[in-house]
Formats: sequence, C-alpha cells, structure tokens
Amino acid sequence: MELNRSNMKRLAMLIAFGILLYWLLQNISSMGGVFSVVTGILSPFIFGSAVAFILNVPMRFFERHLFASPKRHYPDLVQKLRRPLALVMALVAVLAVLVIVLFLIIPQLASTLMQIADYVPQAVNNVSQWLKELGERFPEYQDFIPNVNIDWPKVSSALLEFLRSSATALVNTTFSAASSVVNTVFTFFMGMLFSIYILVQKEKLSIQFKKLAYAFLPEKKADGLIEVGQLSNRIFSKFLSGQVTEAAILGSLCFIGMMIFGFPYAGMISVLIGVLALVPIFGAFIAVATGALLILMVSPVQAFWFVVFVLVLQQIEGNLIYPRVVGSSVGLPAMWVLVAVIAGGSAFGIVGMLVCVPLCSVLYALLRKVVGRRLRGKQTPEEKFRPGTQAEVEDAAPPKARPRHRKGRLPRKNIPPTDGKGQGEQGRRP
Repeated sequence: MELNRSNMKRLAMLIAFGILLYWLLQNISSMGGVFSVVTGILSPFIFGSAVAFILNVPMRFFERHLFASPKRHYPDLVQKLRRPLALVMALVAVLAVLVIVLFLIIPQLASTLMQIADYVPQAVNNVSQWLKELGERFPEYQDFIPNVNIDWPKVSSALLEFLRSSATALVNTTFSAASSVVNTVFTFFMGMLFSIYILVQKEKLSIQFKKLAYAFLPEKKADGLIEVGQLSNRIFSKFLSGQVTEAAILGSLCFIGMMIFGFPYAGMISVLIGVLALVPIFGAFIAVATGALLILMVSPVQAFWFVVFVLVLQQIEGNLIYPRVVGSSVGLPAMWVLVAVIAGGSAFGIVGMLVCVPLCSVLYALLRKVVGRRLRGKQTPEEKFRPGTQAEVEDAAPPKARPRHRKGRLPRKNIPPTDGKGQGEQGRRP
C-alpha cells in the first residue's frame, strides 16, 4: 500500500478507532452509568420527538382539511393561524382519547380488583370444602389431598407486622418513588414543549437538516440520507395511522358485539382490546386473556363464549378489515413481522413491539433496493433465483412410476420392422 496522504489519513482513523474500541472494552463496566446519565439528559428530547411524530399525523390531517379552499378566499392572518389551529385540534383530539380511555378503564378496573379481593377468601373456602368432600368420598387418597385451612385474621396480623418491621425501607421506597414521579413529570412537560417547537417549525428544521447533510457529506451520500429519512417518515406515518384506525374499528366492533350478547365489562374490555390492538400479534392475546379473566369472576360460561366471540371477531378483522385499512403500508412479510415483534419486545418491551415493525420495514425496503441494484449491476438473469426453475421442478416432481405389464405376459422387445412378408430387414436376401 502506497503511503500517500489519503492512505495515511485512513490508517490514522483506523488506529484511533482501535484504541477507542479497546478502551471501551476495558471500561465496559463503568459505561452503564455513563449511558444512564446520557439517557437521562436526552430523555425529554427523545420523548418530545416521539410525541411530535405522533401528533404530526392528526395535525397534518386537520391542516389539510382546515381552510382547504384556495388561498385567495382567506386573509393572510387566517393562513398564518392554520398551523397553530391544527396543532391545538390535534392536541385536543389526542387528550380526549386518553381521557375517555382512562375514564372507561380505571373505575371498572378498581371495582373489579375490589371484587376479586372480596372473592378470594370465598374461593379459598370453596376449594377447601371441595377437597374435604373429595377426601370423604375417596378415603384411600386422604393422605394425598392437602388440607387448605387459612386463618385470615392471622394472615392480616402477619402482614401488619411485616409492614411495621419494614417501615424504614418503605419510607425510602416512597421517597424514591416521589423523586421518580417528579422526574417523569419534568420529562413530560419538557418533552411536550419540545414537540410543539418541532411541529411549529418542522419545515425550517427540514431545510436546516438538508443544508447540514449537503455541507458535510458528498452529494450522493446526502441524497441517500435524505431518501432514507423520507422513506422512514412515510412508512412510520402509514403504519401509525393504519394501526390506530384498525384498533378503533376493532374496539368498536367488540363493544357492539359484547353489548348484543350481554357480556359484562363491555366498555372496559372493548377499550382494552382496542388499545392493545396497536401491538402487533401479541396485543390481541393479552387483551383476550385479560378480558376472559375479568369475566371469569362473574361467570365461567360467559368467559368461554367471550373467548369464542373474540376469536371469531379477530378472524373477521384479520381477513377483511386489516388488509383494507392497513394493507401493504408496512410492506413486511408476516414472518419478519413476527421476528420484529419478538426482538423488539425482548429488548424494549411494548414500545419495542410498536417501533420495531416499521423500523424493520424500512430496513427491508432499503435492503431490497440494494439487492436489486447489485443484481442489475452483475446482470444476473432472473432465472437464477426465480422460483419454478427447471432444476427445482425436477427436484420437486414425484418419481416416475415404473411401467406395469399384464400378468403372464412378458414385455415386448424392440423388434425391427418387417417388409410385409414376415421377414425383417436383417433376414432379407441380397
């Protein structure tokens, strides 16, 4: 390698990267504290960016349909107020949805928990009585049947004694919880303020980002970076709007069906199913399990029919509603959707399940584009990778059956043709 100026610069950067990587590996135990500090500093900005992206979808809808007539019909003041009015309407709409969800879930959830707390002692006594009757009916199994006899006053006194002994730990936990609540409130308000600034000046921010990209990167790389940003924005927006619309339709259909069939907790369970439908694949199972558990406290038979009803509703939603509402907006095959949901949930919980599907869709679209470009550059014929080629057809074809002969007869051998007199060509005389 010739040691010119360009190669020396690359070599210096490679050596610096190696030194930095070695230092990080040697001090990896202390990097967790640094990462938590950096995350704590950046959390309001990350939260604000996420809120701005979510609010941008309804704000763009209101802005597109608010004062949508030609500009000459409205004065300049009204045109300037269109963005703030659309932002306020988006905030009011999102807050209204959150208030309705909390208003429907929290009261019924509190009453359900109180009902469960009242039902537990009775359920334990019923189980104890059933085990006692079982032991009387089958005396030979008496030694294997446990004796369930719970003294609830004794349990309450033991619990109070435990709370008194751990009073100091309880005070420390209370203070830490209070400080965590204060930090969360601060992050929330700072993030909301930052999101409002982003939404009001999003065109200026876009221009500034493009200027930075073209100033510090080659033109081709800057074009690619901007294209990736536009693709990500388009896929995330379509995924978010489609999932919200589909969840609202599913929750409404569930509420109507539960009211028709007379299931209890119709409002709370329908809202829960609609909210958890935002989580692909696993959200529906969590919602069904939670709803069935709540109805089980009222009637086990109704809980069974509720599971059947929701399974039928999900089949209708998956085959009729979802393809038409969401369609191919994500553009990710079902297998990779499952992989994205599992990986995102394992790493970041429910938020990871929501974010990883459109993120993997962006990566899938970029990878498909790069693969297509490289195949065109190599001029690889499509027959090499298209399914159904001759080799694959021959491998997939069943083996040919051997010819069968009639019983008692031998197969005819290849006999040379005759000349009409019973003699073949070999038997002819010269």
